[in-house]
This record gives sequence, structure tokens and C-alpha cells, in this order.
Amino acid sequence: MITPPTTSPSASTLTGKVTPDITQSGENITIEAFTGPETTSRDVVIMGVTYQLTKQADETWKLIYAIPDAPDGSYPVLLTATDNNGTQKNTTLSLTIDNTPPQLDALLTPELVRTGNVLTITATTSSDAEKVTAVIFGETLKLKKQSTNSWMLRYAVPNATDGSHNIQITATDKAGNQAQTTLNFTVDNTPPTLNPTINQTLVKSGDKITITTTADNDTQSVKAYIQDNTYQLTKNQDNTWSMEYTTPQIGDGVYSIILIARDMVGNTNHTPLSFTVDNTPPVINPEISPEAAKPGENITITVTASSDTQNVVAIIGTQRTTLNYSNGTWTTTYTIPLDSTFDIHTMRIEGTDTVGNVGKNIASYEVLDPNTIPPWFEDLINPDTPTNIPIYTNNPGPGNTGGSNGPGSGTIGGNDQLYRDQMYIRNTLTPPKDSPNGTSPPKQEMPGWNIDTSLIPEILIASAMLATSAVAARFLHGETKDMENRFGKWAVENLGVKDPGLRDFILFGVSIGIFVIDPTLLDAIMIFLTIAGIWFDFIYKMMFSGTMQIFGYFLLAVAIIKLVKKYFGLDIVQMATDKLGKFNEIIIDKFKPIIDRLKEMVGLK
Repeated sequence: MITPPTTSPSASTLTGKVTPDITQSGENITIEAFTGPETTSRDVVIMGVTYQLTKQADETWKLIYAIPDAPDGSYPVLLTATDNNGTQKNTTLSLTIDNTPPQLDALLTPELVRTGNVLTITATTSSDAEKVTAVIFGETLKLKKQSTNSWMLRYAVPNATDGSHNIQITATDKAGNQAQTTLNFTVDNTPPTLNPTINQTLVKSGDKITITTTADNDTQSVKAYIQDNTYQLTKNQDNTWSMEYTTPQIGDGVYSIILIARDMVGNTNHTPLSFTVDNTPPVINPEISPEAAKPGENITITVTASSDTQNVVAIIGTQRTTLNYSNGTWTTTYTIPLDSTFDIHTMRIEGTDTVGNVGKNIASYEVLDPNTIPPWFEDLINPDTPTNIPIYTNNPGPGNTGGSNGPGSGTIGGNDQLYRDQMYIRNTLTPPKDSPNGTSPPKQEMPGWNIDTSLIPEILIASAMLATSAVAARFLHGETKDMENRFGKWAVENLGVKDPGLRDFILFGVSIGIFVIDPTLLDAIMIFLTIAGIWFDFIYKMMFSGTMQIFGYFLLAVAIIKLVKKYFGLDIVQMATDKLGKFNEIIIDKFKPIIDRLKEMVGLK
């Protein structure tokens, strides 16, 4: 310890200062002394070493002192002033050496940001810290002191590149000691990537659509914006996102889906999708050819449908037949069952398009009676047999080719009735039981009948024609000028006996020509009797009567109809029947309400 010298009362006042009074090793301090003009010298003792102060122009005394490497602590600085009389005066100043940096802890939130986000930096220091700074992107910023030991800074992230960035935090105390720490943050300005798929893009109302997408690992949510509504997709275990959407009752058209993906810092990605709604069933236009056929014959079903039709079926009763597609049309062949009723039948035609819409339509066809003979004529040639005849098995052979004892196809004039008659006789006429053992002898089998009954109608028609002409030749002749009955005159002139003319010979020649092309028994009878009439005057007159001439026109018309059907495939009679039937329907459907209304107006109903 240094003992200051004794000073006289007359010495000048001595003051001084150390700048800075708190410092660290290696730093320079300035020691200044202030006294009167009589002072001739100034000394300072620091850490046991005496140093001379130098007088300055402003009458002050200074010393620049470099702090040696000394331990932390407070050190005295002894100033001594000596005047002209040798009198000394002393004063002691204080110097603190601090080589220990301040304590520093710092925290950064959030650590993952994008441009525009705000970073919050907080720091905690020891009480001797005078300031805390942060260096971000080369810019030094001061943290604001919140309390004795707390500091804070808010920083908006500029337009920075994606990646990791650091912040240098520095705390400085009064002695200039510094403590530093580094904080890191990541800038992410890239939106998440989506790879969406939709399981079907063409749907109808009520169908379910599944939307699936992959996304980056930092994706926080994926939403779908559909028809002014927002739906949240669910994240699956395989890191995909998906949702199921039921198509509402909306009109046909194209509709959009916007997928919105958002990552942890708020970057978003908008990816569009679309789907098409088709609620319109396909248009089905069926056609059947021919429109009328007999049991066992084939009809062709042809359908034209919309271009998006995927399947067409014809539904006849419980039977479903799939049509085949070729060159823009759907076709199939249908065989009319043998047990079909002779009536107009309908079938349903259904077509299905790509999304399952079903278009429907109906088509009709007529099943014709293969027997063209009127019912009254059928009863005439096939009278009912007794009701107690045994049941027999029908032979499917056509007409009278069913076998010697077997029935034909069941058509009028075939062996069907003959076979039933045989069976009736065999089962009712039982021989007597006269054998010794009490058994009846074997029944005598009747030989099989094989009659071509298809000629019966022609024979009957020829007989009717000849009988009618014979009556006319017998009774319708004579002079008409003396007749007063107008009908009698007309009958004799038009239906009675006539001399053959050019028209008659033309009809006769045409008949021979038709017979050569399509020989029938009826034509043969007519030609034979005409030739025989040359020798038999009565027959001659009969054959060339007006009545027979009318029949000749009739047969000519029938022959023309047969030839047209045979060589051109046109059934004129059936076509006329259909037209008359449709005309009758039109009259009944369209005009009946009008007629009923007229009857009401005149009081007849």
C-alpha cells in the first residue's frame, strides 16, 4: 500500500479522473489531473508503478495508460501534485478491470418462414450488458431492452432466397467484453407440389368421384373447391390426400374442381381439375323387319342409337337379347316361338351409355297365322272330334309329311285331323275278348293315310265357280228387249250367256301363260273345261258367260298378286290389310271424339 506524502496547507487543490474507469486488459485509459499553475509536476501510481503525467496546452496533465493483463478487480490510481515550494498534494482515483464477457441466451421464432413473415428475436443477458445487437443479411440491428436482463427485436423477412440463413447476436458490457451466439432460420417461398388424379371424369348425378393427390412432405392441408363449396381432403398413411365427392343433381356440362394445397409457412398451390356431368339417356330408334312374320320365322331387330351408347338389349318377355354393333347400328335376329299367339307383340329396347344412363323405346311386330283359310272353312273341313279321344303327341313334321300315322304340323288340311280320327277309331272300336286266356286279340292297325289336302281349297273354289256359271248359263239368256224388269235385263246382259269376244280369248291366253309359269289345279280345271267347251255347247256358253268373265278378272288379279309376292317378295294383301287396319284405328281414335260431340249437340247421345 502506498502512503501519500504529507502536504502543506498552502498546496493547491488536486482533482483527477480515469477514462474509462471500467475497462479490460489490453485497452488504453486516460488519466487526467487538474491543479493550480504553481504545480510543477504530476505523478500517478498505478499497480505499484509510478508514471509522470504530461502537461498539456490547456494547463491539464494527462497520461495514456495501457491496461496490462491483470485479473478482474478494482485498482487504486494515486495522483501526486508538487508545486514550486516542493509541497505535494495527493488524491486517489478508482479503476475497475473486467475481462469477463456478459452472459447471453437468444431465441428465434419461428424458424421456418417465407418472405413477409415476421421473425421475433429475444435475448437474455447478465445485468452488466450495455447493448445487444443482431446482424441479419449484413444489416446490424439493435435489440430493444425490455427489462434489466431482457432484450427483443421483431424483423420482417425480406425477399430472400429459399434456404437456411443465420443471425449473429452480440451482447456487449461496459468494459467492451462481448458475448456472441448464432441463430438459424429457413426461408421457404416455394408452394407445395400437387399431382392430382380423378377416378372418373364422365359421370351422372348420384355417381361418386374419388379425388386423390400426392403432395410435398411440408404440406399442411389440401382442400377442394367444388360448386361454391370447400371440402377438406384427408391425409392417408401413404402420404397421399383423398376425398370422395357425390355428384349432386345438376345439369349436363363441364364442372371445375380447384385443389388448394397449403404448406407450413402459408405457401399455397392452386391446381385445377374438371369433370363432365351427363344425365341424358341415349336416343334409341328401333326398327323390325319384316314387321309381320309367322311362328318359326326370323325377324331382324335394327337399332340406331346415340354415339355414346355402349350396350343395347332387346327384352321380349323375360328373354334379354344383346344386340351386336357394326357400322353405326345395333342388330340381332329373333326367331318367333312356335307357340306365339297370332297377335301384335311388343318388345322393349334399352340402350346404356358410358355413365349408365338408360334410354328406352318399344317396337312391335305381328305374328301371322300360318293358316290363311278362314275359321269357318277350317271348321267345315276339320270338324271337332269327340271330347273323349285320347291325348296324342304331335309330330312336328310340316303338313302331310308328318309320317304314315303321325300328325302333321297341326295346320288346316294336314294329317292332324286324320290322325285324330284314326286314334278315335282305334280306341273306341275294340274287338271282343274271345281268346282262351281272356285277353283281347291285337288291334288291327289302320294303314296310314297320306292325302295331299292342300288341293281341297282349289277344288272347292273351282266347283263354286262352275256351279255359279252353270246357273247363269241356264237361266240368264234370251231377248232383253221384251223384258220389263231392269235387274233382269242387266243380269242377262252382264251375267248370262255371251258370244266369246276378244277379251275372252285374251283372258284364256293369259290363263294358259300363268299355268305354264305357276301350274295349279284350279287353272288346269279352267283350261280343260274351256277346251272341252268347244265340243260341248252348253259348257262353251257357260265358260264364256259374263259371270265367268268376272271370275276371270278375279283370277287374273289373284295370279298377279301371287306373282308379285313370289318374285318381288311383296304381300299386297297383307299390306292392304295393315293399311286398312291403321286407317280404321285413325278413324276411331281421331274422329270418334268429334262424332260423339256432334251427337251430344244434336241430342242423339
